[in-house]
Amino acid sequence: MPRRLKEFSDFKTVRDLIINNSKEFGNNTAFTQQITKATETEKSTYRKWTYSEFYEDFKYLGHVFRRFGIQKGDRVALIGNNSYSFSLAFLTLASGIGVPAILPNVFTKEAVASACNEINAKFAICDLSKSDLVPNGIPVICTSDILS
Repeated sequence: MPRRLKEFSDFKTVRDLIINNSKEFGNNTAFTQQITKATETEKSTYRKWTYSEFYEDFKYLGHVFRRFGIQKGDRVALIGNNSYSFSLAFLTLASGIGVPAILPNVFTKEAVASACNEINAKFAICDLSKSDLVPNGIPVICTSDILS
């Protein structure tokens, strides 16, 4: 007998969905990210994360965000490339820790400042390479510092 797919309404929050996926699909691959590009002599390398690993990182990052002072309702600018850490930060914030606001990683320093002002950003989360775009006065959390 085919297994019934869960209805979206079975999950009240993003957190519920992540917990369910960890239980149901634990050792299955949830994310794959290219780490190095192929060269003439080497193949590309990839890093994979299971649903269980994602859930553990999700819980950890939620604690880190709380320790940094992010509170429910705080708007947080997310700046970076599509990556595991970016997805993890977005989903952790969306689970009720804060309110994620994705800013395009091609924004100039002036555009980031304008967007942060417009959304009243209390924090910014980004890759180290993007941290210089964030206006003074807004605390920056670098994903490379917390997810190494």
